[in-house]
Amino acid sequence: MSLLLCVSISFFDVNALLLLETYPYLKFSNKEFLIVHTTDLLNVVWTLSFTNAFLIVFPFYLYQLFLFFKSGWYVYQIRFIRVSSVVPVLVYVISLVICYTCIVPMFLDFLSQWEVRYFKNVLNVSFSLHIFSYINWILAIKYCICFYMYTVVLFFVKVYYLVNFNKLYKLMKLYKKQALFASLLMFFVLSPPDVFLQLFLIFCSFLLVEILHFVFCYIVVNFLKY
Repeated sequence: MSLLLCVSISFFDVNALLLLETYPYLKFSNKEFLIVHTTDLLNVVWTLSFTNAFLIVFPFYLYQLFLFFKSGWYVYQIRFIRVSSVVPVLVYVISLVICYTCIVPMFLDFLSQWEVRYFKNVLNVSFSLHIFSYINWILAIKYCICFYMYTVVLFFVKVYYLVNFNKLYKLMKLYKKQALFASLLMFFVLSPPDVFLQLFLIFCSFLLVEILHFVFCYIVVNFLKY
């Protein structure tokens, strides 16, 4: 019922949603959007309505799912689920706001200026955006970045609660050279035989292993000393 209600509200207020999605591009350019097929506008309406409805209903769905299973969990399980649900969702929302206010406008500004910088005095090139492709691209970019941040934060939250950092620190201290060798071997097998690229991969491998070792040392000393 909540999903149908959100779809209905989004459908009747689709003009505001369309303005919200196209504003990052209209802020840098005054060009028009193209409608190639007669059903493009209808596809845009349904895409915006359902994506925003699912985005709004998803936290409510997680909350109802949490209440359904809560009666059969222990106290530490409830605490773990709360932290592993609230923190990644907050990061997801913050990433969505950052994408809308910073990342997408900067990228669109770069693309709009690219036409002038690289084709001036050489070739007269003009482009216009297909509105349905633009909406799909904007939604894909925002949700992919937000989902990536959500997955990374969720992974670190679960690692923090489920992994014994004392044992992990000891393993890292004993097998740091072996881990470095394994990472270098994997990078050399997957990368092309370029000298500068291999030197860069060696530097990245050393940096990654040392950062992981420093993080484990910091967690053990500051959070697990008692």
